[in-house]
Amino acid sequence: VENLQREDLSPLEEAEAYHHLIERFGHTQEGLGQSVGKSRSHIANTLRLRGLPEPVKALLESGELSAGHARALLGAEDAEELARLAVEKGLNVRQVERLVQQGRPEKSGGRSARKPRKAGDEVAKDADTLALERDLSTLLGLRVSIALKGDGGSLTIHYQTLEQLDDVLRRLNQTPEPAAV
Repeated sequence: VENLQREDLSPLEEAEAYHHLIERFGHTQEGLGQSVGKSRSHIANTLRLRGLPEPVKALLESGELSAGHARALLGAEDAEELARLAVEKGLNVRQVERLVQQGRPEKSGGRSARKPRKAGDEVAKDADTLALERDLSTLLGLRVSIALKGDGGSLTIHYQTLEQLDDVLRRLNQTPEPAAV
């Protein structure tokens, strides 16, 4: 763990180190995150990089793609092709995310099927935002939605009963639960 924190590791080396610690010592992602001072979502997202196709891993290892680019490509059908396109055209992470969401422009006749974005429109969710939604949903036991708009956004916690709402408010206030009668 000390070497993991001290060394300047590539994202893939970091992912392999996390994997090794989880496998060898039986850490959970949450426990490992606490040990190395990282969030559970950071651990989870870094571990997911291990699932990239080898050519994309090579671009990540060489520094031609960032970890953000690589995370955006996770699960894309044509990840290798999109990774090469991102490197060739010098695309930023948001541009890669859009390509993954809508498919390559050339595949849809050069035009996107989506309407052009206007100021204030919701921004597509990236892999990190989706992971945060999952983490918050797991933590609260309720469905959580994050909507990005420009530089800000909103967080929605979906509850079905007033007891669930009270529980969320109690957690946010960090007050102990009342004793059972």
